[in-house]
Amino acid sequence: MLRIRLSDPLYADVLGWLIDEARQLDGFDLEGWLGRLAPDLRYSVPVSETAERATAAPQAAPRNSYLEETFDSLELRVRRLLLASAWVENPRTRTRRFVSNVLVEDRGELVRATSYLLFCAAGATRRPMRSSRVNGRTICAGEERNDFELVRREVRIDQAVLGLSTLSFLL
Repeated sequence: MLRIRLSDPLYADVLGWLIDEARQLDGFDLEGWLGRLAPDLRYSVPVSETAERATAAPQAAPRNSYLEETFDSLELRVRRLLLASAWVENPRTRTRRFVSNVLVEDRGELVRATSYLLFCAAGATRRPMRSSRVNGRTICAGEERNDFELVRREVRIDQAVLGLSTLSFLL
C-alpha cells in the first residue's frame, strides 16, 4: 500500500471523484449516483461504541450497524426515495457534504480514499444544530485509473447516539 502525494494526478482524480459524488448527493441526483457504484458494492455504517479515554477514537461495535447495504439494496432504497409517496424525505433532508482531509492509497487495482464528512442537522424541535464528523472510507476501482466506481464504503460516525429519528439520507 502506497500513500499518494497531493501533487500526484491520481490524488486529484480521486479528490475530484469524491467532490463530484458529494455534489450529486447534495443535488438529490440519486439515479446518477447509482451509476458510480460497483455491482459488488458493500456499504456499511457500523454503530460506534463509547471508547475509554485512553482510546483515541470511537470504535465500531462488533456485529452492529445502522446500515449494511449492497448495490441491490441501495438501488431499492433510492427507488423508494424517488417515489412521490416517500414521506420520510418530504420535505427533503437539508444535507450538505463537505469533503476534506482526503488521504489516498494506491493498492494496485484498487485506490483507497479516506476522508471526512461534516454532517449538520437541525431537529424538528428547537434544539441546537448537531454536527458529527463522519470518517468515510472509500475504495474505488476502474479499468482506467481515473474511471472510478465505488466498491466499498465504511462510514464511521464519531458519536455513539445519532440523535436522529431516521437515517434516510445517504452518507
